[in-house]
Amino acid sequence: MAVQQGSDLADDDAKTNPYQVSHVAWQALTVASDHLNALRRSLVGDQRGDHITVTLHPYAQATLLRGAFENGARAVWLLAPGKRLTRITRRLALQADNNKHSDRMHELLGTTPPRPTAERAKQIRDLAVGAGIPPSDVKKELAFGYTKMVQTAGRALGGLGGSRPAGGEWGGTRPWERPERGRGGVHAPRPLVGQRLRRSSRRLWALDLTSSSVPSRRRRPRAPRTLSFMAALGRIDA
Repeated sequence: MAVQQGSDLADDDAKTNPYQVSHVAWQALTVASDHLNALRRSLVGDQRGDHITVTLHPYAQATLLRGAFENGARAVWLLAPGKRLTRITRRLALQADNNKHSDRMHELLGTTPPRPTAERAKQIRDLAVGAGIPPSDVKKELAFGYTKMVQTAGRALGGLGGSRPAGGEWGGTRPWERPERGRGGVHAPRPLVGQRLRRSSRRLWALDLTSSSVPSRRRRPRAPRTLSFMAALGRIDA
């Protein structure tokens, strides 16, 4: 990917070198589109005449959706701010978080990072201070979390995707793994008990999944719920 010389993004890259903003934004878009392509290929099969084969994986495809959402949000989160300092701060926050996980992996494997942890941390701190962040605020400004990232990206897009705040399900566990909590205690995850495939007016395939709770402690089941799952699969001629 070539960044236009003299553009805002080129200036961002110069101030964050070697952790260019454009590199991570491009990577995020590539990863998001790859997840969407994998979702489509796993969902839509062969088409013969007026019939098309659709395969539903209740859990694995949700993981692909999560990867697409998170990485798409990462690109928006990086590039949406109008202020250069905000874009630079977010890029350095991502790198600091990446270094933290890299150090943890080296610790688990019993290996040594190519560069010492302190050296990498100092490099990021120097870039942050050089960009205009007060030294006393560097640690606070470079704090990072995926939930906040997705929520911020959702607000930047003007609330696309419905009235529910973006990132509402991004937490310590996956939404399809999280147990239900009710008056009767903790319930097991809801299994899928029915499904219906329909065609929408915008030539998208929409999948409505009806589910109900199954209590883990002989409690009365909660009322059935309907989960809506829509994936843009491109133009499919019937």
